[in-house]
Amino acid sequence: MVDLPPSLDELNEYGIFAFLNEMHTMAAQIAAYVTDNATMSKLIKSALECIEDERGSMRDLFDGPYQRPQSKQAVALILRCAELYLDYGLWFELSHADLRLKEKGEEEVIDVIKSCFHDTELTDRYTISSPIIELTLTRLEMMSFFEDKQKEIYKGPELMALDPLSNYVVNVPEEPSEAELFNTCILPDDAAPPSQLVIDDEEYLDLRERYVWSVYKNFRPLGSIFCLIWDLVFVAVSIQALTVEYRPFPLVSIMASGYSIVMFLFEIASFRVCFIACFKPKTTIDCLYPGYDFYYIQYIASWIASIAMLIAIFVESKSVSDAVNVLIFQTIISVIVPFFFLPCFFINDKRVERKFKWVRVGFFNSCWWTFIKIIFCVLLTPGVHGVQVILASALRNKPKVSSFAKQKELIAV
Repeated sequence: MVDLPPSLDELNEYGIFAFLNEMHTMAAQIAAYVTDNATMSKLIKSALECIEDERGSMRDLFDGPYQRPQSKQAVALILRCAELYLDYGLWFELSHADLRLKEKGEEEVIDVIKSCFHDTELTDRYTISSPIIELTLTRLEMMSFFEDKQKEIYKGPELMALDPLSNYVVNVPEEPSEAELFNTCILPDDAAPPSQLVIDDEEYLDLRERYVWSVYKNFRPLGSIFCLIWDLVFVAVSIQALTVEYRPFPLVSIMASGYSIVMFLFEIASFRVCFIACFKPKTTIDCLYPGYDFYYIQYIASWIASIAMLIAIFVESKSVSDAVNVLIFQTIISVIVPFFFLPCFFINDKRVERKFKWVRVGFFNSCWWTFIKIIFCVLLTPGVHGVQVILASALRNKPKVSSFAKQKELIAV
């Protein structure tokens, strides 16, 4: 035997109204049967009045009277659940009996009236014995019936409509777009170290990100222009090498020309995005603005292509164009060099047992940063992608847990 009475939180208004009607009928029958015990009879009549009052107050919430479902199994389950509500004392909450008894001046019976129906031992007339699956499906049918009737005849106010906070709107300032950050962020000349900043956590993260954007902005357009020039030169040199080689399959020149053309097209698209964002900062360019996603693609492609072209040089062991070979070796060196400047770009600051990556303001305001820009733009142009990838990696705001915090966690475990 399995009983599935729904909890009171699961019941909507029509479900409560249905069980109040069924409990009222059962309570009236029990009251008519219990006549030999005056105390018990008085308690049951008081409980019956509470159920009747609550049922009457809910009647105005619906356009029609209470109706049972057509399914006999659902009706049997409703009767059994109503009987269990009486037996378990849940009728007390459904009918708000505590408030009604206090209004009538019967506070003295509140503690004993809750179990009055259970004490009669008359709450087992509608026992159901069914397989658990069948009973579960019947319970779903009963709850669906309550939902349908609620939508059909309920005319009372919605619960959220009664809540004064339901219409409260929290005014959240609109966050600036990446284009606006790119165009407005400026690196101060005399910024204090992050460890000396007296600001809250939100301002801390915002300032950290703005510093990164200002450095990124400082190098982005210049690097893109020199990359366009270098890619164009690489395209011209590699295509010229193809025209003078009279071999069936000049592997190095073919790979060099294909790589240079693809990188040139990527850089045109990236520069176009940056160009639009600089002059129209309100333009929404998802995923691409201001080109650092392209720089990730270009940098990874440069690594793969440089390794492939280096292997091709050793396999082929000869190439007519020395200029192509020089540009290939320049690409290989350029994609490696940016990692050596990583300690110059960033400093880790610990806050709330987390490590945050901050740009070195003093370095980026010094002549050394100007010197590095000249080196990468003129001599190591393919490495511009690597520098931008390293700078863009700090825009993610992903802190690292410090070793001290890890030790505390291990101790806690």
